[in-house]
Amino acid sequence: MPRRTWLVGLASLAALAAGLRLWGSVSAPIVRHPDEFRFPVIIPLQLLSGDFNPHDFAYPTLHPYLLGLVYSLCFVVQKLFGAGWSRVEFAAYYIFWDSNALVFWARAMSVAFATATVIWVGALARRLYGPELGIAAAALLTVNVIHVRQAALASVDAALAFWCLGAVWAAVRLLEREGMRDYVLAGLLVGLAAGTKYPAAVLGGAVAAAHLLAGRSLGDWRLWLSGATAALTFVATSPYIVLDYETFLQHFLFEVGHASRGRGVEDAAWYQVFFNLRHGLGPLGILLLLAGLGRALYHRERAALVVAAAFLLFYGSISWGKLTFARYTLPLLPLLAVLAAGGLGLVRHRVGQRILLALLVAYPLYGSVRVAHLMGREDTRLAAQRYIEEHVPAGTVCCNFGGWAGDVQLRTFEDQLWRLERFESSFGYRALTEVMDFLAASNPARPFYFFVARPGLVISRANREIERGTWELVAERSCAYVLLHRHPLAYSQVDAAFAAALAERGERVRVWRPEGLAESAPLYDTEDAYYLPLADFGPLRQPGPEIELWRLAEYPEGAANVWGAREIFARTYAVWAHVVEYNRENNRDRDNARVLLYKALALEAGDPQIYGVIGNRYYNLQDFDGALVAWTKAIELNPTFGPALHNVALLYQYHLDDPKAAIPYWHRAIDAGEDTVEALSSLAEAYIFIGNQPQASRWRTQLLERYPDSPEAQEIRERF
Repeated sequence: MPRRTWLVGLASLAALAAGLRLWGSVSAPIVRHPDEFRFPVIIPLQLLSGDFNPHDFAYPTLHPYLLGLVYSLCFVVQKLFGAGWSRVEFAAYYIFWDSNALVFWARAMSVAFATATVIWVGALARRLYGPELGIAAAALLTVNVIHVRQAALASVDAALAFWCLGAVWAAVRLLEREGMRDYVLAGLLVGLAAGTKYPAAVLGGAVAAAHLLAGRSLGDWRLWLSGATAALTFVATSPYIVLDYETFLQHFLFEVGHASRGRGVEDAAWYQVFFNLRHGLGPLGILLLLAGLGRALYHRERAALVVAAAFLLFYGSISWGKLTFARYTLPLLPLLAVLAAGGLGLVRHRVGQRILLALLVAYPLYGSVRVAHLMGREDTRLAAQRYIEEHVPAGTVCCNFGGWAGDVQLRTFEDQLWRLERFESSFGYRALTEVMDFLAASNPARPFYFFVARPGLVISRANREIERGTWELVAERSCAYVLLHRHPLAYSQVDAAFAAALAERGERVRVWRPEGLAESAPLYDTEDAYYLPLADFGPLRQPGPEIELWRLAEYPEGAANVWGAREIFARTYAVWAHVVEYNRENNRDRDNARVLLYKALALEAGDPQIYGVIGNRYYNLQDFDGALVAWTKAIELNPTFGPALHNVALLYQYHLDDPKAAIPYWHRAIDAGEDTVEALSSLAEAYIFIGNQPQASRWRTQLLERYPDSPEAQEIRERF
């Protein structure tokens, strides 16, 4: 095959690869995968604070640093073309208001890495088997269903596959080259792969395999130079693994434990072969892979043996535990494509090779087209989000059951809490107050809701069963709406008894069903919270879970207003304080909750209800001075705000031992509609305390007339 023809063919495959991965990745409205926010958006934006410690070591930091560079370039471009935002404003806007815009760029970066991997795999296979089989290997990766599905997401996996393939390519070169620069290059690429994800460090073994297959000794200083280069590159791209070693070790050991426990798969090694790899290559592809391995062993093809060694090393690094996400196999897929191309080369006739290649790519091509098409369709969660934002008033409390991963992605105070925590940990509270006016001006006019049943807020490892539905939580939080979501994935499961009781007590407002799901039995990656199948698509035409929206008339809706930025953040700090108090283990947590409430007060929100909530939080902490300040502020904003008037009167009378000061507040609270049994009886007691019997008798009479059957009325009859 002429070089020009080969280049045109490879470029065409790269274009097809990019098209398949971009089809749904960036063309449709974004429904984020659960992993598409913290690592690819928040952590890179935190770096703009000047603190390059990610404080999160689930992964090494090369990829966040690269994304931070991309986002910095976006900031510079905006600055040059008149946006006028400061660095902190840029970070705050995308953390709090429009993170999906950066998910778009992170996905595009993944697609770029994936497309480059297709080109690189063609070059590697060409080196091993010639140009025609180089094109075949590139074609196999282009249409690989798992690669298409995962490389379209904002994650580290597409980049990891790129760097891993580079490390293998550099190792293969060592069979023919033995210069110091070649060893340094191999070490550099191994270090970059390991700096993207820890398991890639095992590819240093592929470099050693190539070194030994070339007939060189283990004591050769160049091999050790390559290892040192890999280690130094790893540390250079993730320096805080050393500088913040204690945090790194804690997070790393957690990830090791998570991988060892898994999520139900007993034999990860077999599962990777019989599920993930089988659906990536197809049955015929697996046969050609085995043929390629047999060819390498029989003919002792050193380059193919290096690729096989890399495959086995990385396969072992992702199969020792019980966590078996399909995305873990992404670095293996280019190597599989190369080895399968070698198996295809056993067919001596070119026409036969091309026919077999066409058969080989037909199965995964169909799957890839279906995956890309489904990614481009509107997810049921987007349809539900749009309806809720148009018909459910802001501030409404919603119980969402089924599991956190399938939630409708509304703007919620619980989600804002997490963003606020991350922003404040890097930029600080002072920076937030300095950009508050900017955030107020740029706030999208979309409602905020309270979402109940989120991990870390109400749910912990000890009570995960409440994710499936519980009336106790509905009653405790007075949920006006209940959201349920169901799906074959374990991430969307609802308790049948709860659902039946809900049908009796509530009114179903709306249902969103994925088109074709009921008539099909798609094959999903059961470990992953990704509502996009890998195979057996059937008539499925829409991603997402089935969602139901129920109304419980016994609980009130929200205030039907869209809050400004100060109100949103003050309320979020109040929610944060509640979470700290709810999970309190010691007095230090109580003090932290007070600090959060002080921050909420200092934002000078304009909604008296928010100060009422802040006062309630102070009261729960037994901080009566703080509660008085908050409730007094609510009354200043709305002199007829009954709940705050009632609470201030209660505070003066029973906690500050000043019934005389409570009396005017009781009167104002009663005039504002808070003429409860407690208010009337307490006012009578206050007048008794100051010696005004006529007024005490008057309010006792009011109580008897208003609430004749109350225990307080019965007590008055017995005493007087």
